[in-house]
Amino acid sequence: MSEVDPNQYGHVLIASLYGNALLAIMGVGVQVFITVYSLSTLLSSPRGVMKARAPYIAVGLVIFVFYTLMAALDAYGVFSLMFGSASGQDILAKGPTFDQQWFRVMSTFMFLLAMFIGDGLMLYRCSVIWQDRRCVLIIPGLCYFASIGLGMRVGIPAPYEEVATQRKIFSAFIFLSVLFNIMITSLICFRLLRARNIITSSVLGTQCHSIYTRVVVILIEAALPVAIFGLGEAVLLALPREGNTREMSDQYISHMFFSGFYYLFATLSPQMIIFRVATGHSWANTTDIGNATTIVENGSVPSLQSRKKTGIDITSASTAINA
Repeated sequence: MSEVDPNQYGHVLIASLYGNALLAIMGVGVQVFITVYSLSTLLSSPRGVMKARAPYIAVGLVIFVFYTLMAALDAYGVFSLMFGSASGQDILAKGPTFDQQWFRVMSTFMFLLAMFIGDGLMLYRCSVIWQDRRCVLIIPGLCYFASIGLGMRVGIPAPYEEVATQRKIFSAFIFLSVLFNIMITSLICFRLLRARNIITSSVLGTQCHSIYTRVVVILIEAALPVAIFGLGEAVLLALPREGNTREMSDQYISHMFFSGFYYLFATLSPQMIIFRVATGHSWANTTDIGNATTIVENGSVPSLQSRKKTGIDITSASTAINA
């Protein structure tokens, strides 16, 4: 640390925190649009559609509230640190106690709650797709509950002497969360793609083919940013912070860049899926999509007569995806 200019490094810290606070506020704006548009679409939907989509909108509202509280607390913390310091050295001196302040602890828990709700939604949707083979959910389920345990540990403020250990725990938590998202997305996409390939050769033709493809693309678009920025953040958290002023500044700026976008997309990705459900571009009818996927996975597409007898229709699942 003798080669580090505390005044310059302190300015880098506050500038990075300020940039992340602005990014979080922009994220709130995006979520406001998603929430308001989803609500307006829901209220103008038929009663049956409204009943199917209402739980997703409710989950989106809860995620929006938690993320907004997180962004507000982060902004409060940054501005209190900025206006309470006369120089970069003052900012650096307050660093050891900054993460132990009540607003930082509350901000962390708001993010964790929003992320756990979003991950729980993905686990639920995966259980619907794999309703006939729930055993495949054992490992993702264990990862989900393990991430909750690690998240609660991360949320507890650590003494300054244990900051390095806390960063490693946070890194493990993010790795586990990213692994969970990759597994869940892969399981859903695999089942849908397999069903799509079987349906392609059936009487349903290309209509269902394009619908299933679109759902897979939506899932990948939602999961990819979380995986990229999450892995980058986890790696940077695991690296030791040492070197001269330039090296430590570059490392901290990189860390805050990946951190800001990881926090943004970890809560925005489930909102993107909820938005697709609310606007009729993803499936909301759990019975239809689950049963239809199970049918085509068994290698047969039932005839029109048998579908009328059983009340299970693959076409209705396609409508649930598309409408």
